[in-house]
Amino acid sequence: MSDQISLEIIIFFGVMIIFLLAISAVFVYWILLARRALESGRQKQKTAGQKDPKDNSSRKNGSLKYSYLKK
Repeated sequence: MSDQISLEIIIFFGVMIIFLLAISAVFVYWILLARRALESGRQKQKTAGQKDPKDNSSRKNGSLKYSYLKK
């Protein structure tokens, strides 16, 4: 009887460890995703003043306000 109880305890803790590892992997993924988003945001801020040579729109200074009047 005690062998069965100890086996159940070992299985329970094994499942809990796997569950905690899965949760921590999700958090690490979220942190890496947030870091990548922040770095791409910083990169966009650095290049905000430069005009993209592929951009053929009529907007100036990143504003689309009254762009229909500039035509």
